[in-house]
Amino acid sequence: MKIPADPFASHFALIGALKRYGRMKKMGLSDRYRLFFRPFDQLERKAIVILWLGFPRKAGAKDDCYQAFEKMVSRGSFPESLDALLAECSELGQQKDDEA
Repeated sequence: MKIPADPFASHFALIGALKRYGRMKKMGLSDRYRLFFRPFDQLERKAIVILWLGFPRKAGAKDDCYQAFEKMVSRGSFPESLDALLAECSELGQQKDDEA
């Protein structure tokens, strides 16, 4: 995959409300699918988090994957920082352990 080489490259970049996120199209994906990700570049660690694989895109459709992803972002579905994401994952893992 080309994402790890330069996750901040302009061909991955999104704009507007999604400017902190990237997307991959083609590059081994089936036509019209989009892989959305969030790169983190901090002094102590770097990470690329794959967030969502968008369904086939049809521009202008009410279920367009870019619009669906933007709604998820605006609802706060994804933590804003890597530390918050890791903490949330840890909490979810603990909940699953407690249920078992």
